[in-house]
Amino acid sequence: QVRLTAGVSLLQERLQLKMDASYTADPQPGQDRVPDQRWQLHYSTQCCTIMVERLTRAFATPEDRRELHFRIDLRGVGKLLDTSF
Repeated sequence: QVRLTAGVSLLQERLQLKMDASYTADPQPGQDRVPDQRWQLHYSTQCCTIMVERLTRAFATPEDRRELHFRIDLRGVGKLLDTSF
């Protein structure tokens, strides 16, 4: 199993894309080659940061975990919105 973590920053580091995943070269029958994935997108301005995250986890059972998170942080105030789907 191999774990890959990568990221890129654009627009003077105001826009960031990050990815974290694991890869299984020889999975068991019924399992995925990429059982864990996390994608994050951050956009920062002078007053706030907006974050979108997608998380996917494939277990050996039929119940996979798929989540989508949104968060808005106001500088000096805190989290305005933090929700998951």
